[in-house]
Amino acid sequence: MKLNAFHSLLALAALVVAPLPAVADSWAPPTTEVTVSANGQYRVTVVPRPIGGPLAYFEDKVKGNEPAGQRKHDVQTSPLARVERLASPGTWRLVWQKPLVNDVGPPSVLLAGDASFLVTFDNWHSAGYGDDVVVIYDRHGNLVRKLSLEQILPPAYVHHLPMTVSSRWWGGEHRLVDGDRLVELQIVEPRSDGRGERKYAPVRIRLVDGVVMPPSGKAWARAMSKVTALESERQAAWEVLRQRRARPLSAPSSTDTVAWRNYMFELRDRIVRGEERMGGMVLAAPGAKSGFHTADAISAWIEDYDGKKIWSGKHFIFASPTSDQLAAILAKPLRAREAGSMKGVRIVFVGTPAEGQRVTEAAKRSGAEVTVIDRTKPFPAGTPLPKSPPAYWMPPFSGD
Repeated sequence: MKLNAFHSLLALAALVVAPLPAVADSWAPPTTEVTVSANGQYRVTVVPRPIGGPLAYFEDKVKGNEPAGQRKHDVQTSPLARVERLASPGTWRLVWQKPLVNDVGPPSVLLAGDASFLVTFDNWHSAGYGDDVVVIYDRHGNLVRKLSLEQILPPAYVHHLPMTVSSRWWGGEHRLVDGDRLVELQIVEPRSDGRGERKYAPVRIRLVDGVVMPPSGKAWARAMSKVTALESERQAAWEVLRQRRARPLSAPSSTDTVAWRNYMFELRDRIVRGEERMGGMVLAAPGAKSGFHTADAISAWIEDYDGKKIWSGKHFIFASPTSDQLAAILAKPLRAREAGSMKGVRIVFVGTPAEGQRVTEAAKRSGAEVTVIDRTKPFPAGTPLPKSPPAYWMPPFSGD
């Protein structure tokens, strides 16, 4: 499984603050797991593909190196499943052993009581992504079908699943039903506020051929009612953005941190170049809600920047209703950088021309490129947006 473009963007979003509905997460290194069938007569051992650690895996994914994180001398290049039958107490006999279609390995599996089917769920470090979110194997270890979330759920439902930097957390405690002829997925019910106890709606898949059965019932109807409402809100927010993008953009007249954050990211989206991934920081006005960043955090980004580290963000936009203070905060650590140590870095400063000149002069020795956006003048309209939002787009955060 390869990361798609948006998934790669989310991975980098963990390192820079952007208005995406995703939060950071972490994964323990993959380990060998044994799962026993419900009747105890069969077991499956899943041996993940060996990797050089989560960091090596992440770095290779960003670079596009496959298989990501693979150690040079490891001969195992795919995860393996070994299904065994209980021959006598404490003795297991091999039924089949074959590679799985996953990249590193599935975090969880279910095995039928007679080992007629093995079902795997998700991928290590990327739950909910790829064409192998659910994979079905028959009693000989042959692939029956692999499915993506997009093949299981309506598009609008997928849009509103809980999301972190690495994954879409779509599932609960899945189970085999109807004499182990069906797998019943527990699909998390979307929530608009991200709080409270999670609820689930069942979706069943026929194991013999991987056909998704039409979902029904009260739980599904309740979930779809929420999906419909959330999708309507998403479409409405996109239309507001489309209209805003078509007009010149002025800086907020207030010192409200949220308003300045939204203004900054709208600027960002109008000025990004090609595949440039740009994070942002807002310095709040004295007495206002702080938002994400303090003066120390902004200084630390410049002080700690290391171009040798792949996860170091190279493109940032900085804004503040007190842009004079922001200019001073940026200038001090920029002057202290070694010559050429920030070559390839782009800093976008939002302030007055005089303040921007101060930041530009401070950055010269470091090699950083500084782009100044004059906050005293409206910024030109951006490139028109399509009528419908991309599948991954969600409205910016509306609170701290």
